[in-house]
Amino acid sequence: MSRPDIQNLTAVYAAVSRGDWDEAFRDADPEFEFRPPEQNPIAATYRGREAIRGFFEDLWAAFDQVVIRPEEFTQLDDRILVTLLMELHPSDSPAKVEMRLVHLWTMRDGKPARCDVFLERRHALEAAGVTE
Repeated sequence: MSRPDIQNLTAVYAAVSRGDWDEAFRDADPEFEFRPPEQNPIAATYRGREAIRGFFEDLWAAFDQVVIRPEEFTQLDDRILVTLLMELHPSDSPAKVEMRLVHLWTMRDGKPARCDVFLERRHALEAAGVTE
């Protein structure tokens, strides 16, 4: 597995957790694509930094804090599968919402080019054409 790719993605997750979108997209392909899970009410393919930033700002507007903690990185040919824990802290409540997601990253020339999000690992693996 490419250590620079993992370091790059780790930095992306840290920047997103801080809300630092410029840093999150610093090394991304200018035509970066993001696809949330199909179960998301505003699921679509978002292209480019501004469209993706707008998606997250709308999605996370009800939260004071969102923290993304990558737990496992798995190399799949030219893609990287990342299992992560997302913690959401609602603005109007002391509660904390936790959810596990799986990101399937496509890297191009060492830069993030696409991220597909899945609710289950097996669906991400199927999308990558891999079986466990």
